[in-house]
Amino acid sequence: NGSPVNPAAVTLVPVTTGPVTVNADGTVTVAPNTPAGSYPVTYQICEVINPANCDTAIVTITVNAAAIAAVTDTPPAIGNAAGGTTASVLGNDTLNGAPVVPASVALTPGTAPAPAAGSITMNPDGTVTIAPGTTAGTYIYPYTICEVLNPANCSTVDATITVIDDRTRLSGVVFDDENSNGNFDSGEPVEGGYTIQLVQNGVVVATTVSNPDGSYEFVDVPVGTGYSIAAIDPATGAVVSGEGTFDVAAGEQI
Repeated sequence: NGSPVNPAAVTLVPVTTGPVTVNADGTVTVAPNTPAGSYPVTYQICEVINPANCDTAIVTITVNAAAIAAVTDTPPAIGNAAGGTTASVLGNDTLNGAPVVPASVALTPGTAPAPAAGSITMNPDGTVTIAPGTTAGTYIYPYTICEVLNPANCSTVDATITVIDDRTRLSGVVFDDENSNGNFDSGEPVEGGYTIQLVQNGVVVATTVSNPDGSYEFVDVPVGTGYSIAAIDPATGAVVSGEGTFDVAAGEQI
C-alpha cells in the first residue's frame, strides 16, 4: 500500500536458484564455494490478508573471488654436489587471507632458469629440484597460482633459488721450488702445460693440464684415502711428485 512491507503482513515462499537461496524472512544465503559472479533470483511476496495479491521481483547477488597472493620465496641454498629439492613455494602463499591449501589452487611454473650446467625444475607440488652439477648462482624462477574455483583469479611472483658450489675440489700450482722449502714463494717460476695426475693408491683416477700460470684443479674428487699428485714434464717426461699422500672428505676444498 505504498509503505515499507511489514514482514508479518506478507508471505515469502523460499526459493533457491543455483547456489543462492532467498529465505522466508527475506535474507539471502549463498552456498559455500560459490564461484565468483552475478546471481539473479526471482522471488514472490503475497499479502497475508489477500493471498492472491502478489508481486515478484529479482534480487541480484554479486559474489566476489577471494583475494589470492603468491608471495616471494627465497628457500635455503642447495649445494650442487648432490643437488636437492627445496620446500614448496606454496608455503607462504595465501587465499582469502589464509595459507593456501594446495588442492585449492593450480600452480603454473614460468620459464625455468637455464644454468650453464645441470637443471632447475619446479615440480607440481611447488618444490624446486636442483640437479647435481648445476652451475652455482642465484636464479629467478617465476610461477603463477590460480584459484581452482575461479580460474581467472591468479597471482604471479618470483622464487629466488640459490645454488652453492659445494663440490669436492683439489687445486694447486706447479712451480720450481728454487729454495727447496716445499712452498710456493713469490718469484718462483711456474710451469704451464704439465700433465697433472690425481693418483689414488697407485692408480691414476683423473688427469688434467696445468694452466699457463701453473694452476690446476680437480673437481668432484671422490671421497677417499691414499691420494697423491704427480706432474709430468712435457719436455722430458719426468714425473715430479707432490707432497705425499692425503685424504679427501666430502665437500672438502683443498
